[in-house]
Amino acid sequence: MFWPITFPIAKILDKVLHGDNEEEGAFDRGELSALVRIQYEERRASKRQRKMDRMEASKRKSSAKFPHPILRQPDLESAIKSAKFESIRNAEGGNLLDPSDEFVRGNAHSIHVDEVMMVEGALQMKTKTAYEAFTPIHRMFAVPDSLILNEDNVVDIYSSGYSRIPVYEKNTQKPKSQAAIKGILNTKNLIVVNMNEDRPLSTMPLLTPPCVSPKMNLVQLVNLFQTGRYGHFAL
Repeated sequence: MFWPITFPIAKILDKVLHGDNEEEGAFDRGELSALVRIQYEERRASKRQRKMDRMEASKRKSSAKFPHPILRQPDLESAIKSAKFESIRNAEGGNLLDPSDEFVRGNAHSIHVDEVMMVEGALQMKTKTAYEAFTPIHRMFAVPDSLILNEDNVVDIYSSGYSRIPVYEKNTQKPKSQAAIKGILNTKNLIVVNMNEDRPLSTMPLLTPPCVSPKMNLVQLVNLFQTGRYGHFAL
């Protein structure tokens, strides 16, 4: 009976007391990614600080035992390794991780740098688009439909390291163009090919790849690939 009066009052109270954002206080993708990165960097810095403290304590003990500046063999090896690491890191822009670092070795109780990168990548999948992850046509490994599947050509295909190979039709006016893609070759189908028969590639079954919008986000793209109908390849 009182619903026409109580319902608007309830809505007003929800608006005033709870705020506009029902998820207020929750972290967004960027903040979650930053939290994981900060946690990793803090723990890594803490590990390195403890390592340096141990090295300083060891040096003090060594100087107490050997008052004269004698460089022993273990200290020499450590100095060489340290200098080598610093030179490599400086040459590559300071982004190289120390191989002796417990994070890099994969301690079960520490956050590995690969895990940080996977978390960051997963959190960005909803905001990144196909345009940001695609490989340009002029850079992809592809084969013409007129290719003869002899031993040399099959070895070249396997040596590329790809499980799905675009097959294109040659353009007489533009010999280097690979834009006229006819389908996708699944390399496991080459197992049944007799390389002594000089079989043309055009006789092989090809997958038809979907054409997707460059604005499609990566979550939608992964879901499309998981259907299994397109061979994990899109144009």
